Amino acid sequence: MKNTRLNALAVIGCCTVLTACAGKTVDTTPAYPTAVVEAKFSVNGRFVPDFSGVQTVYTRSDMRSLKQKTEFDSFVMRWLNSDVQDIFRLDKNLVWQVDFDNETYQECSLTGCISGLDAWNEKMQSSEEDDTEDYESYDELDCKVELVRNDTEVKATGKTRVISGMEAKEYTLDWITEFQDTARRKDKSTVSFVFWTTDPDESKESVWRTHREFTEGYLKATEANDPMIRLLGKEGVRALSAFTGDIKRTDAEEFNDFTRSLAKIEGYPLSIKVEWYSETNACQEARAPKSTTVSGGSIEDQAMDVVGGFFSKQAEKLVTGDKTDPNVRYIYEVTSAAEKPIRDSQFAVPADFTLQNRQ
Repeated sequence: MKNTRLNALAVIGCCTVLTACAGKTVDTTPAYPTAVVEAKFSVNGRFVPDFSGVQTVYTRSDMRSLKQKTEFDSFVMRWLNSDVQDIFRLDKNLVWQVDFDNETYQECSLTGCISGLDAWNEKMQSSEEDDTEDYESYDELDCKVELVRNDTEVKATGKTRVISGMEAKEYTLDWITEFQDTARRKDKSTVSFVFWTTDPDESKESVWRTHREFTEGYLKATEANDPMIRLLGKEGVRALSAFTGDIKRTDAEEFNDFTRSLAKIEGYPLSIKVEWYSETNACQEARAPKSTTVSGGSIEDQAMDVVGGFFSKQAEKLVTGDKTDPNVRYIYEVTSAAEKPIRDSQFAVPADFTLQNRQ
């Protein structure tokens, strides 16, 4: 009887295993040599809530798959955590933006998708749960300014280090600008970059060659030519988009001078650190917090006064905030780079995901 029970349990166990195996989809798509780069990143500062993430980038000459998981430090901001994948297909002239949390995707042209950070910005517009400050452009402040200083300095420091088994050399770039309002008061912004770049050896040459081929194809297909994208990646560029937007609108040629300086940095970036600091003295009237006096009217009026007081305090923080803290700090570091056989499924949307939008 005991042996009979044991045999029955064994049969049940085998059936359970077989059922589980039968329910698992086997990936039979072909595998081809693919450049695989893994990295980690973090963003923090006065203008953004703290968040960090990991990234895996699969690249062939005509396609790229960028998988990224992002987590916010603040408990109240964790609803913004994301698990996404951007699939760039030069051969199809489109991008798929995949959301693994919702099992949905968007389809759009190579330049048309709303990025993960753009989508986060849209969500932030409707949320006041974070305690960060708001950056206001001069257009938003309705303040006329003139760019009176625009200095860049690039240095090859001569320092070297090993990052993820690869020799890297250090470059620094400091970009200092000053805007002056009609009362001759000045805002000063300093953006400091530290790059550790590598010149690929034979073991990594195929990885960076593939990256270069895809990047050149992408820039040609989108008619873009921005050294910031090559060195910082799109997320790094967007982290500074508010500041660079002011420069472009005020003096596009001066912005081009900066990008030409950036283009002097040689090699492929393995580690990036960007910090943006500012001193705000111009346009004080436009930035000044408004009165927070609570009216004696209806409950609705008093509620509106409280809301107005909240925004005034945020504006006051912007004017009087600690200048030793960066507005934005962005750190990125490659943790591995290799060529591996990767299946075609990495460059396609999962079959059971739902199309949410086509742009």
